[in-house]
Amino acid sequence: MARLSKRIQQKITKQVEPSTKKDRPGRDFWLIAIICLNLFILALGWSTLDTPSLLMYVLLALSLISIYVRKHVDIPEKFNPYLDKAGLITIGGACIIFAYVCYLKFIS
Repeated sequence: MARLSKRIQQKITKQVEPSTKKDRPGRDFWLIAIICLNLFILALGWSTLDTPSLLMYVLLALSLISIYVRKHVDIPEKFNPYLDKAGLITIGGACIIFAYVCYLKFIS
C-alpha cells in the first residue's frame, strides 16, 4: 500500500528538472556598452574634466563594474552583500557628485 501511494504521489507532483541551459556571456550587452562608453569618456576627458566630474565618472564606472561582476562572476555567497553595498555606495556617491556639479555649473 505504501508503494502504491508513493507512486501515485510521484505521478501527481511534477518533477522539477534542473535547467541545463547556460546563459550566453553577452546577455548584458547594454551594461557592457555603458561601461565602455563611461571608460571612453574618462579616457578622452581626463585632461579637460574638472576634479568632481572625474570623480563622478570614476564612481559610476566602479558601480557599473561591480554590477557586472555580481551578475557574471562566480563568487562565494558571503561576498554578495559586500558587492551590493559597494555598488549602492558608489552609485549614490556618483549621484551626489552629479548634483554638486550641476549646482556649480547652473545655480552658482
